[in-house]
Amino acid sequence: MAKIKMRLNKDEDAICTCCKNGRDLSLDMYDVKIGNVYFTICDTCNETLLAKSLRASCLTNGRLKSKEDIAIIRRRGRSKYEIWNMKVSFDKLPSKYWSDKVKIEYIQRRVIVFCIMYYRLNTSCISDRDFDELSKQLVELQSNKKDVAKQTKYYYALYDYDGSTGFHVYNRLNNSDKEYLLLIAKNVLSIKGLI
Repeated sequence: MAKIKMRLNKDEDAICTCCKNGRDLSLDMYDVKIGNVYFTICDTCNETLLAKSLRASCLTNGRLKSKEDIAIIRRRGRSKYEIWNMKVSFDKLPSKYWSDKVKIEYIQRRVIVFCIMYYRLNTSCISDRDFDELSKQLVELQSNKKDVAKQTKYYYALYDYDGSTGFHVYNRLNNSDKEYLLLIAKNVLSIKGLI
């Protein structure tokens, strides 16, 4: 039986051999070696390949994947990133009628919850690209509506937030907000089967 070896492909111009998608349509790209054959595969096609080859000897970084590892990989599929659409559209009900303050607080809360997941709980349910998109939307809203942003519930923790990092956000929260937002983060991750 041929051994399968895989490594993360960091080439920005990588194209999936199977579906022909580029990096712009994929979360990750992998170089795969089966026997003496090499090819590049996207995360979606990788999921399909793993599903079809559960009994194969899959080596990653020289370590044999166990059934538990494969279960984790399956839970980590693309659907985990679809928990929320990242850029929030306020064109639909009920958010269509929200005030600017409520809109900003909603995005602030989402950013803080994702920061807690990433920096406090060491996991995430969104990609870095999606988090960057959401952060950019928050930064734009807060800069365009400065007077309103100063009146929001979480402004005290995000007053200088520029989207480059959320490492400091959790530590700035007061104790009741820490407890409340940490609970939201844990519940979301629990629902997605990530903790």
